[in-house]
Amino acid sequence: MNPTPVGLFFAIGAATLFALKAIFIKLAYAEGVDPDALLLARMTIAMPVYIAVLAHLMVRGKASKLAPKLLALNIALGFIGYYLASYLDFQGLRFTSAQMERMALYSYPVFATLIAWAVYGDRPTYHTWIAVALTYAGVSALYLDEPIDTHPDTLLGIVLVIGAALSFATYVSLSKAVITKVGSLQFTAIAMLASTGFSVLHFGVIEPIDISALDGNTLYYGTILGIVCTVFPSFMMGEAIARIGPSKTSIVGSVGPVVTIAFSIALLNEPFGLYSALGMALVFYGVWWVGRAKT
Repeated sequence: MNPTPVGLFFAIGAATLFALKAIFIKLAYAEGVDPDALLLARMTIAMPVYIAVLAHLMVRGKASKLAPKLLALNIALGFIGYYLASYLDFQGLRFTSAQMERMALYSYPVFATLIAWAVYGDRPTYHTWIAVALTYAGVSALYLDEPIDTHPDTLLGIVLVIGAALSFATYVSLSKAVITKVGSLQFTAIAMLASTGFSVLHFGVIEPIDISALDGNTLYYGTILGIVCTVFPSFMMGEAIARIGPSKTSIVGSVGPVVTIAFSIALLNEPFGLYSALGMALVFYGVWWVGRAKT
């Protein structure tokens, strides 16, 4: 079976579900939910699923025995990709709008493509560069309809989200080597359990949160973020990287802003103009070019 169509399906699915994260976070913040409590709820609610998947692999004899260095790399990638990136993104959304967050966060495919080139010698093809140009032209067009706020707090938010983008790009780019050896399911389960452990350590020991902050709204939105926007897309992302590589996976991730805009219109009553329509068309055309790129 050609891995490219299936890999593209998983990459688009992961981008779609990850894109919903900003919408639900903004809705949670509007309800007065504490950002730190929300992040902790998200990770701890997702944790049993990853434990179950890892236990299933071990019982079925499908879990690989990891050398200490490989296990340490798997844990480090979990820290970078899901703990650090999530923390920076959650904090950034406190100071910037969902629109600006999208623009900053979806710079990560460029970072991932360059990292993969530097680390693996995965030189971008002609089709890949066209895909990058089209998708980023599309993402840029999406924001021509948006006012730019130059308030210092907004700039801080953008810097934090760009940090999240670089962190996640590093995860996407460096995870392929581990996934190839242990499989996407085991890799994702270990990475996510590691990120959960870092979250519990952070908010339980380093910066303890008030337990009363874990109220009904926090648990409600934490469940949505933990299952719909974390568990499902994390496994999809791992499988996409395994099938089509980090560069193509990250470029396809540029479809995320389009999805976020659609839900922003429906749930946050954001406007939709001519540039938004043009941007959506360019992003989808860019994804089509990814499918044409040679492995």
